[in-house]
Amino acid sequence: MTPVRARIAVGALGALLATFLAFVGYSRYRLVLEAAIASRTAPVAPVGQRPFETLTDANFSDLRDVFNEHADKPRIIALFSPT
Repeated sequence: MTPVRARIAVGALGALLATFLAFVGYSRYRLVLEAAIASRTAPVAPVGQRPFETLTDANFSDLRDVFNEHADKPRIIALFSPT
């Protein structure tokens, strides 16, 4: 193989590898990208669910009241931080 053909082959192989790694990276982290895009829009609660609220000292007692109303059912509280 001549040096020119070797360089072309290495370049083509490099381009193929870069494309493959980009595809694998996108496939693996697609949810992260979609979540980042979705976080730019205002959150909307599903139908039948109370609207989302930002938890503050002023409304913490409301959370406690709603949480304790349903003590006979499984409950989950998820706290997310932007950092």
